[in-house]
Amino acid sequence: MKKADLKPVHMPSNSWTPIVLAIAFGVVGFFLVFEWFTLAIIASVGIVIGLVANTFDYNDGYHIPVDELEKEEREWRGDLK
Repeated sequence: MKKADLKPVHMPSNSWTPIVLAIAFGVVGFFLVFEWFTLAIIASVGIVIGLVANTFDYNDGYHIPVDELEKEEREWRGDLK
């Protein structure tokens, strides 16, 4: 790979919403498997809250600079240039 082809890598910031959504989807799925539709509808509120909260999370994350990527890659491969 040519040095000119390298670009900073965008990394998302840490967030609590994926954990909340995973738990909410699991609970709703459990209720639907056993056909507990009333509880599934009530638990679906957690999914809606998680999606709305994620919508208003304006943290754009951060970028890893190219020089740091090159340094880490050289260390990982064992190149000590």
